[in-house]
Amino acid sequence: MPRPKGSVNKITSEIKEKIADLVSNVFETLDPNTRFYSADILHNDLTSDFEDTSVGSYAIKGDYLDNDCNLTLSVTLSDYGSPVLSNGTHNVTSINLISSSTNETIWSIEGNFSGTYSSQFNDETVSLSGSYRNVLYTYQD
Repeated sequence: MPRPKGSVNKITSEIKEKIADLVSNVFETLDPNTRFYSADILHNDLTSDFEDTSVGSYAIKGDYLDNDCNLTLSVTLSDYGSPVLSNGTHNVTSINLISSSTNETIWSIEGNFSGTYSSQFNDETVSLSGSYRNVLYTYQD
């Protein structure tokens, strides 16, 4: 005998309840404050300009690179348009030559960074710190 029109389907109700529980559990595990960041490091393109570069402190900015100095680190946050960066530090801890040919030289560079980002749109601030290891290519003159 079919169920009467307009009556609750018990199986459908149970499935909806399980889906609701599953979705609720998923959203409880998501951190709404989580965001991603991207980093880029500017370096001199010519080997002759880069080869005397040494470890130490270098500039860091919270926006995109635009004609900045050698080894300036740019760290941008996914949802901060042009944030204000304060207390920023960027330390290059290792620069090693990997290989060299008549056309290019390959370098390994390592460092760490930190800073506090303030949004221009609200009162939110985010402290961010990390380390990196990157391969850089310079070209012969």
